[in-house]
Amino acid sequence: MAEPENAEVLRAAATGDQKAWESIVDRYANLVWSVARSFQLAQSDASDVSQATWLRLVEHIDDVRDPDKLGSWLATTARREALALLRRGGRDVPAGAATDFVGTLAGSIVSSDEEPDAGVLRDERDAALWHEFRTLSEPCQQLLRVLIADPRRATPRSRPRSTCRSAASDRPGSVASARCDADWVRHDVLGRADPMIGEEEVLRALRDIAGRRDPVPDNVLAAARASIAWRDPDAALAQLTADSAATRLVAVRGGGSPRLLSFFGGSLTIDVQATTRAGAVELVGEVSPAVPARVVLESPAGSLETDVDGEGRFRFRGVVAGSVRLRCEPVEGAAVHTEWVLL
Repeated sequence: MAEPENAEVLRAAATGDQKAWESIVDRYANLVWSVARSFQLAQSDASDVSQATWLRLVEHIDDVRDPDKLGSWLATTARREALALLRRGGRDVPAGAATDFVGTLAGSIVSSDEEPDAGVLRDERDAALWHEFRTLSEPCQQLLRVLIADPRRATPRSRPRSTCRSAASDRPGSVASARCDADWVRHDVLGRADPMIGEEEVLRALRDIAGRRDPVPDNVLAAARASIAWRDPDAALAQLTADSAATRLVAVRGGGSPRLLSFFGGSLTIDVQATTRAGAVELVGEVSPAVPARVVLESPAGSLETDVDGEGRFRFRGVVAGSVRLRCEPVEGAAVHTEWVLL
């Protein structure tokens, strides 16, 4: 039975349909994970990026304009979350990662200067296939990586063979720059590795190699599937309008430097200062205009709540680092929740 289209499952998931949401996660979990891992993140950091990406989709599920490009939306979001995490931690962004839309999935499987290990690849055809994959230009490898991680992605229209070799001169980092003839790229790989292998089979083989080497952990899948529970369509969304971490060219190594965030929505401004000490985060915030309200800090790790004081201020100590958002519940008026942010 054919899978339902993205538009159909997105509409269903927006109503809270758990099965529809899980079908989206199952389709794209590999894509999100491969983008996160392409930034050479440890599993714990890649898990945070994955969770942040899925929570953002829950938050903006009504705003996806082109459901057929959901894979691109998720990959872009994961890339931004990964870059933000690296910069906030004062870590160097891997060379090319800031502009490579799909990262270096191949680099996480075998290094560029060694042949695939016999214990990783199952047979000679896999070895030949991987060898031919590595001979392709970087833009062509990028396009195939997207097809490996996202099997639903539409194939670009065929263009002359020379397009691929010149694609690197296009705007770097965009999938558009890698629209280098998926038809002939795959034909090129297929023809040299094994003239009898089919198009779907080569993608399946490459996907299998990647899946055996670095599969999505079960706990990451479980967290992604549970994300839909945070859907809150009744509260107004306070969007992030300022983030000091996004404006710093280099983060302070070792942490300790306060991060300033500002959100606006539903006629309320919520300003927050986040300071990390000894692995825990302290949040000091202010709601303006100052109104009697309860503030709830929501996180997959647990929730905390407090009342604002007479000047609209509030504080949370011992916050677990990860994805969090704030929900402000005024005594009078509609509730407001901020966008998810990764601390």
